[in-house]
Amino acid sequence: MSVDTLLRDEQIQRLLYPLMPHEPWPTMRLKAKSGRNSGPLVGTGYDYAVRFELQRRHPKARCSKWIAEEVVELLSPIAGRGATWEHLDEEGEVGSSVDSDLLARWTAVVREARAFQAMYVKQQSPGADARAQLARHALRLARLDPYRRAGHVEREPERVEVVDVKDLVELMRITPWHELHRGGPLWLNPRLGESSSRVGGADCDLISADRLIDLKATTVPARSKDFRQLLLYLLLARAERAADPRFPQIASVGVYYARHGRLILVPVEEIAPPEALDRAEKKIFARADQFQAERSAGDEVL
Repeated sequence: MSVDTLLRDEQIQRLLYPLMPHEPWPTMRLKAKSGRNSGPLVGTGYDYAVRFELQRRHPKARCSKWIAEEVVELLSPIAGRGATWEHLDEEGEVGSSVDSDLLARWTAVVREARAFQAMYVKQQSPGADARAQLARHALRLARLDPYRRAGHVEREPERVEVVDVKDLVELMRITPWHELHRGGPLWLNPRLGESSSRVGGADCDLISADRLIDLKATTVPARSKDFRQLLLYLLLARAERAADPRFPQIASVGVYYARHGRLILVPVEEIAPPEALDRAEKKIFARADQFQAERSAGDEVL
């Protein structure tokens, strides 16, 4: 079960509906058109690129491990052994496989990106060449993420297309960095605690002081879908805060639409009072547990 799968569940949608804002999303003008139909790749690449840049601007930012790193660590038992790792789909069938040669190439992508990042974050004013190189590394890392999310195997991890580099560089150029972080603690790609495992695992893009922000590189914003995801992140963040007081207390949630250069924030106090959020949290987790149990029972029957 993934967050996306859970959010498509009709019962979950009904539980989240009372928390949805009734005001329409502000009108936004598209500032950076998509170079091609590569939304997921460039979108994930943008997440990585933003992380690099925010670390450069704010060296004290707290950073989680890259998903691409987690992928190569997961497959590390076959490294250099001439073995093959098989990924099973939901029916228990072999959906894809990775051999040690391909894993070595994936590992090289991660290692080279880490080396570049260590150099990039020390630069005071990166030039055009450095930003293009950042984009290339971010796009390569983005090719590895789908393995953890869906078992997709990237056979050409080194491949980078010029149109995607230009697209990503432009998205970075129009990003209002001062709006994404204005001071205070900065958490990049934070994990949302043990509770997130009950919804298939979840991590948001960034927490800037008391603001939880999701990054979207879509051309056409999907208000309802995007806000449902934010609400789920908010409830997970509240659960993590209750379990660990060191986790930031979230006062507002929002989406930064990268192609529109627009950050939309909604204060938590405008969503619902604390007691209503507590009730929603309990119901959402109960449904998530039920949803998981139903899927497990279905697998046993098959």
